[in-house]
Amino acid sequence: MKKAIGVIMALVMVISAFTVYAAASGLPEPEVEVKGESVALKAPPLIEKGRMLVPLNGVFEKLHAEVAFDKATNKISIEDKYTTVVLTLDDAQALVYKKFDFTGLPLKASLEVAPRLVDGQVYIPLRFVAESLGLTVEWNAKTRTASLKNANDVTPVESTVEYKVITEADIQNNARLTQWYQKNAKIKGISYNTIEQTTYVLISAGEKPTGGYSLDIESITMVTPGSLYVTAKLNKPAPDAMVTMALTYPNLLIKLENTAIDKVDGDIQE
Repeated sequence: MKKAIGVIMALVMVISAFTVYAAASGLPEPEVEVKGESVALKAPPLIEKGRMLVPLNGVFEKLHAEVAFDKATNKISIEDKYTTVVLTLDDAQALVYKKFDFTGLPLKASLEVAPRLVDGQVYIPLRFVAESLGLTVEWNAKTRTASLKNANDVTPVESTVEYKVITEADIQNNARLTQWYQKNAKIKGISYNTIEQTTYVLISAGEKPTGGYSLDIESITMVTPGSLYVTAKLNKPAPDAMVTMALTYPNLLIKLENTAIDKVDGDIQE
C-alpha cells in the first residue's frame, strides 16, 4: 500500500512540475482553426513529439465529417464524402479507406503518436487525419495554432521555380537516385525525390509505340509553400517523320536547388 501511494505521489509531482514549467514558459495554449475560425474544444489539444493531438469531437465535424468511437473495440472512425480513417486507441497503425478505390483495400500507415484516452476524452493525431481527408494543415509556431483548410481554400503563392534539366548520366554516381529514376522512368506520371535539400522531379510520358516523342516543360509553379505544380507538354512526331520503330519511354529529369518540397503534382498535356 505504501508503495502504491509513493508511485501516485511521484506522478503527481511530475505532472505538477510539468504544469509549472508550461506556465512559466509563457507559451500560449495550442489552438485549432478551421477555415480561419477558432474551434472551441471541450479539452485543450496536446503536443507530443512535435505532433498535435485533439479531442475526437469538435474539429472534423466543422468540415462535414462524421466521427465515431466504439468503446467495445476501441476503434475510432472519421468519415467524409470520399475517405474513411480508422484508428485504434494506443495503436500506432492506421487504416485509410478511399471510397473511389473499388478494391476495398485500405492504405496502411504508421503513426508517430497513437490515439489515446485522456481524462475520458479520445484524442487523435490532427495532421494525419486531416491530410488523409485531403485537407491542408498550416502550423503557426508563434501562436501555436494549427489551421485546417480545404485544398481549394488555400491561397496560392504562385511563384515560379528555377530548375535545371539533367540526364540519367548526371546522377549515375548516386545509386539511390539512379535506382529511383530507373524504377519510375517508364511509368506515366510525375514523381519526385529529395536528397540533401536537392529535389529531383521526373516527368514521364509512359510507353509510346515509336521514337520521335519529346517532352517540354511549360511551367513549374510553387502554388503553396512546399507544394509544386508541374505542367509539361508531350510532342508527337510529325506524320511523315522518320522515327525509330520501337517502344520508347520519353521523360524529363529536372533538378531544383535549395527548395523545401513536400508535394509535387502536375499535368502532362498531349
